[in-house]
Amino acid sequence: MDVKLIFFIIYCLIILFVGYLGYRKTKTLGDFYLAGRQLNKWIAAGTFAGTFVSAITFVSWIGFGWRFGTAILPVYIFGCLIGYIVYAFVAPKLSMLADRNDIYTPSDFYERRFDSSFLRLWTTIFTIIGFTLYLGIQLIGTGVLFEVILGIPFIYGVIILGVVYTIYTLMGGMKSVAWTDAIQFSLFVIATLVAFAYVLPKVGGFSQMNASLAAIDVNLLTLNAGGAFKPLWIIGIGFAVTLVIPLHYGYMSRAMACKTPRDALGMVGIGSGILMVFYVAILVLALSARVLIPDVESISGLDKAFPTMVLEHFPVALGAFILVALGAAVMSTTDSILLQVGSNISNDIFKRYINKDADDKKTLSVARIFVIIFAVITIVFALTKPAALYLIYNFFIVFLVAPYVAIFFFGLFWKKATKAGALTSAIVGGGIGIFIQALQIAKVAPPSLSFHPTLYAVPVSVILMIVVSLASKQYPDEHVKKWF
Repeated sequence: MDVKLIFFIIYCLIILFVGYLGYRKTKTLGDFYLAGRQLNKWIAAGTFAGTFVSAITFVSWIGFGWRFGTAILPVYIFGCLIGYIVYAFVAPKLSMLADRNDIYTPSDFYERRFDSSFLRLWTTIFTIIGFTLYLGIQLIGTGVLFEVILGIPFIYGVIILGVVYTIYTLMGGMKSVAWTDAIQFSLFVIATLVAFAYVLPKVGGFSQMNASLAAIDVNLLTLNAGGAFKPLWIIGIGFAVTLVIPLHYGYMSRAMACKTPRDALGMVGIGSGILMVFYVAILVLALSARVLIPDVESISGLDKAFPTMVLEHFPVALGAFILVALGAAVMSTTDSILLQVGSNISNDIFKRYINKDADDKKTLSVARIFVIIFAVITIVFALTKPAALYLIYNFFIVFLVAPYVAIFFFGLFWKKATKAGALTSAIVGGGIGIFIQALQIAKVAPPSLSFHPTLYAVPVSVILMIVVSLASKQYPDEHVKKWF
């Protein structure tokens, strides 16, 4: 049996055992959804950063860096760095409000903050659709990695990993997910840094790597891919990434699960600090892959740049370790998404609209059932292997940002935000974002609508929130005091 496969099987067994330990400690809905709100900053940082890094990092981001070189830097620096700062600003307050008002999910927050059951349903539907797309991308990335590195057919790679993360998420909810994410985060950070240390001398260090890249294509060393990326395009992508970080339901839930607001702030500080170093290493791996494998014909597609480099240029033992780390990166994201959707359906749809009198045991059972159902749906979706993963990821960003940006930030920080303002901004903002994205995918968008959909949807959503809220009836003081 292949050494890499043996390593991966052992790793999966360890993760399943950790999931079982989480199962033994999961007794209530609070345990399943938010780990009893008992995460300290270290474990929370691990699960936040673990959720942040995914198959997209090792498949699409490295593929993007292989193709466009250092042009990946503005998107990451402008998008992620500012996003981390914004998240650090909102996470402590979100933690405090969730504990004070006994909130389990982000949709729970939206309904109770704006006294609107429709808003709960609207945001839940957008979340489920968006995360279906996102989880499908993760599984497709998994299938690609297994296919290239292990020689396992795509279909089996998707099914194997899908079954593993479904089982341990099903068992322990957030308790299992938080601890497994922390373990997996540590593993893939170490593996990435080891790969960085191994490959940099192999390409001759930074100076020789830059010289080799310039010989291949001097545009690989520019920040705009030699003019291929216009400033407004870079700003649009960076702006979207900035907003995804605080608005992502998985990251919001991590803040809600923290023991104290101070732990929530520590989570962001520790997690984002390590992630900044991690993504520098990712950039070097992308550039090194271009030096070692200069022709696209050699990798059968950009998504296979990194796994091809591992297979052809790394020792077997190191390749096995990296394979396990890649699996960890995928599972640390997919388990969080799976848990979030199960929580949304059970808490925000079943208990809210179908059986309001359901006790914790019944609701917990429903959550676990829908974890299985959603896992099956996304596995089937991934097996169709849709093309253009970037477009799917972009659609996910639109689903995550356009309906939520105004209701989230104004809901947290503006006392005069009203139900009418929230409904108008969420519906119109979400509609505009999806409409423009659809035009772009169909390639019928006019030049004036050629930039990222969030550049259009967000300003409209914010303006509508302000104007409609000021023109509508304000909440009584007792409602406002719950949130400010």
